[in-house]
Order: sequence, then structure tokens, then C-alpha cells
Amino acid sequence: MINAEYKSEERYSKLSIVFDTKEEEDQICSVVNSIVDENTMKPEIYSCELPKNKKVIVVEYHDDCDRSSGIIFDKMMKSLGISHC
Repeated sequence: MINAEYKSEERYSKLSIVFDTKEEEDQICSVVNSIVDENTMKPEIYSCELPKNKKVIVVEYHDDCDRSSGIIFDKMMKSLGISHC
């Protein structure tokens, strides 16, 4: 099951997408890469492992003065079937 957490500060925003399986990881990577490629603003993307065999992919935008990342994150969540975070 794919879940997400969103955090935001002044010119910074982050979407953390948690998942369990390799299939979910492939789906998330495909969606994130596709949507990031559509935009001129490029994020930092990294992943790590969590307890209980879960993993997370994190997408961070820095210096996001006009908060464009919100639209990008909405597209990602919609494409992944995440209705809320």
C-alpha cells in the first residue's frame, strides 16, 4: 500500500512516499520521473529504508518561492491513487 506525507515551510516543500513492494517502487519511480521531466523546476530525490520492510522515496523542492511544487505533488499523488496525506 502506498502512503504519502507532505511537509512545507517558507520556500521548502517535501513529499515522502512510503511503499512496501518492488512493484510499488517501480510505479512510484515512473510517475515521479515522468512528472518531474514535465517541469523546469527540478527537485532533490532520494530514497531510504524504514523499519518493518518499508521504503520511502522523498521528493524535495528548495527555493520554491511561488509554491509550484504543490501542483507537481498533486499530480504525483493523483497518478498514484493517493487521495490524501
